[in-house]
Amino acid sequence: MARAIGALAIAGLFALGTDPPNAAQGSTIRFTNVSGATGLASFLNISGTPSKDFIVESIGNGVALFDYDNDRDLDVLFVNGSTLTKATAHPMVGLYRNDGDRFTDVTAATGLTRPGWGSGVCVADYDNDGFEDVYVTA
Repeated sequence: MARAIGALAIAGLFALGTDPPNAAQGSTIRFTNVSGATGLASFLNISGTPSKDFIVESIGNGVALFDYDNDRDLDVLFVNGSTLTKATAHPMVGLYRNDGDRFTDVTAATGLTRPGWGSGVCVADYDNDGFEDVYVTA
Protein backbone atom coordinates (compact mmCIF):
# COMPACT_ATOMS: atom_id res chain seq x y z
CA MET A 1 0.00 0.00 0.00
CA ALA A 2 1.44 3.36 -0.96
CA ARG A 3 1.57 6.01 1.69
CA ALA A 4 3.33 9.31 2.03
CA ILE A 5 6.07 9.36 4.62
CA GLY A 6 6.96 12.68 6.21
CA ALA A 7 9.59 14.11 8.45
CA LEU A 8 12.01 11.79 10.18
CA ALA A 9 10.24 8.47 9.86
CA ILE A 10 6.92 7.66 11.45
CA ALA A 11 7.65 9.28 14.81
CA GLY A 12 8.69 12.50 13.15
CA LEU A 13 5.67 13.06 10.96
CA PHE A 14 4.37 15.47 13.52
CA ALA A 15 5.91 18.16 15.68
CA LEU A 16 5.15 17.51 19.31
CA GLY A 17 3.51 20.35 21.15
CA THR A 18 2.14 20.52 24.66
CA ASP A 19 -0.07 22.97 26.43
CA PRO A 20 1.66 25.89 28.17
CA PRO A 21 3.13 25.19 31.63
CA ASN A 22 0.22 26.93 33.35
CA ALA A 23 -2.39 24.71 31.61
CA ALA A 24 -4.72 22.56 33.68
CA GLN A 25 -3.65 19.10 34.84
CA GLY A 26 -4.52 16.26 32.46
CA SER A 27 -4.28 18.33 29.30
CA THR A 28 -3.62 16.42 26.09
CA ILE A 29 -0.61 16.42 23.81
CA ARG A 30 -1.13 18.07 20.42
CA PHE A 31 0.52 16.96 17.17
CA THR A 32 0.99 19.19 14.13
CA ASN A 33 1.73 17.75 10.70
CA VAL A 34 4.95 19.44 9.53
CA SER A 35 6.00 16.98 6.83
CA GLY A 36 5.16 19.33 3.96
CA ALA A 37 7.18 22.18 5.43
CA THR A 38 10.24 19.97 5.87
CA GLY A 39 10.57 18.79 2.27
CA LEU A 40 10.14 15.13 3.22
CA ALA A 41 6.48 14.77 2.30
CA SER A 42 7.38 13.96 -1.31
CA PHE A 43 8.83 10.55 -0.38
CA LEU A 44 6.29 7.85 -1.24
CA ASN A 45 6.86 4.60 0.64
CA ILE A 46 5.61 1.52 -1.18
CA SER A 47 5.04 -1.64 0.83
CA GLY A 48 3.17 -4.22 -1.18
CA THR A 49 -0.53 -4.19 -1.96
CA PRO A 50 -3.45 -3.19 0.28
CA SER A 51 -4.38 -6.87 0.82
CA LYS A 52 -0.96 -7.71 2.38
CA ASP A 53 -1.08 -11.34 1.23
CA PHE A 54 2.61 -11.98 1.94
CA ILE A 55 4.72 -11.29 5.04
CA VAL A 56 7.19 -9.12 3.13
CA GLU A 57 4.32 -6.72 2.35
CA SER A 58 3.47 -6.15 6.00
CA ILE A 59 6.83 -5.67 7.74
CA GLY A 60 7.54 -2.11 6.64
CA ASN A 61 10.86 -0.54 5.75
CA GLY A 62 13.84 1.11 7.42
CA VAL A 63 15.14 4.61 7.93
CA ALA A 64 18.57 5.94 8.88
CA LEU A 65 19.42 9.32 10.36
CA PHE A 66 23.09 10.06 9.74
CA ASP A 67 25.44 12.78 8.48
CA TYR A 68 26.04 11.67 4.89
CA ASP A 69 27.80 14.89 3.83
CA ASN A 70 29.86 15.50 7.02
CA ASP A 71 28.32 18.91 7.69
CA ARG A 72 27.46 18.01 11.31
CA ASP A 73 23.70 17.69 10.89
CA LEU A 74 21.50 14.63 10.45
CA ASP A 75 20.37 13.69 6.97
CA VAL A 76 17.64 11.11 6.27
CA LEU A 77 17.76 7.93 4.20
CA PHE A 78 14.42 6.16 3.72
CA VAL A 79 14.46 2.55 2.57
CA ASN A 80 11.59 1.85 0.21
CA GLY A 81 9.64 -1.32 -0.44
CA SER A 82 7.96 -2.22 -3.68
CA THR A 83 5.23 -4.51 -4.97
CA LEU A 84 5.49 -8.13 -6.00
CA THR A 85 4.68 -7.22 -9.61
CA LYS A 86 7.87 -7.56 -11.65
CA ALA A 87 6.76 -4.81 -14.05
CA THR A 88 6.84 -2.23 -11.25
CA ALA A 89 10.22 -0.77 -10.38
CA HIS A 90 10.28 1.51 -7.34
CA PRO A 91 13.40 3.28 -6.06
CA MET A 92 15.04 1.32 -3.25
CA VAL A 93 16.04 4.37 -1.19
CA GLY A 94 15.42 8.08 -0.86
CA LEU A 95 18.21 10.29 0.51
CA TYR A 96 17.37 13.75 1.87
CA ARG A 97 20.04 16.30 2.82
CA ASN A 98 19.40 18.44 5.88
CA ASP A 99 19.66 22.11 4.87
CA GLY A 100 18.88 23.49 8.31
CA ASP A 101 15.15 24.15 8.25
CA ARG A 102 14.35 21.97 5.23
CA PHE A 103 15.42 18.71 3.55
CA THR A 104 16.42 18.41 -0.12
CA ASP A 105 16.04 15.20 -2.12
CA VAL A 106 19.57 14.26 -3.26
CA THR A 107 18.80 10.67 -4.23
CA ALA A 108 19.51 11.07 -7.96
CA ALA A 109 22.47 13.42 -7.42
CA THR A 110 24.18 10.78 -5.26
CA GLY A 111 23.53 7.93 -7.70
CA LEU A 112 21.20 6.01 -5.37
CA THR A 113 18.68 5.25 -8.10
CA ARG A 114 18.64 1.45 -8.11
CA PRO A 115 15.11 0.02 -8.15
CA GLY A 116 14.13 -2.85 -5.89
CA TRP A 117 12.53 -3.85 -2.61
CA GLY A 118 14.56 -2.59 0.32
CA SER A 119 13.92 -3.67 3.88
CA GLY A 120 16.48 -2.21 6.26
CA VAL A 121 19.58 -0.09 6.69
CA CYS A 122 22.52 0.28 9.03
CA VAL A 123 25.17 3.00 9.16
CA ALA A 124 28.75 2.90 10.49
CA ASP A 125 32.19 4.16 9.51
CA TYR A 126 33.24 0.72 8.27
CA ASP A 127 36.57 1.73 6.75
CA ASN A 128 37.48 4.39 9.35
CA ASP A 129 37.78 7.20 6.78
CA GLY A 130 35.65 9.69 8.72
CA PHE A 131 32.58 9.16 6.53
CA GLU A 132 29.64 7.03 7.60
CA ASP A 133 29.08 4.06 5.29
CA VAL A 134 25.58 2.76 4.52
CA TYR A 135 24.45 -0.85 4.16
CA VAL A 136 20.95 -1.38 2.76
CA THR A 137 19.33 -4.82 2.98
CA ALA A 138 17.07 -5.76 0.10
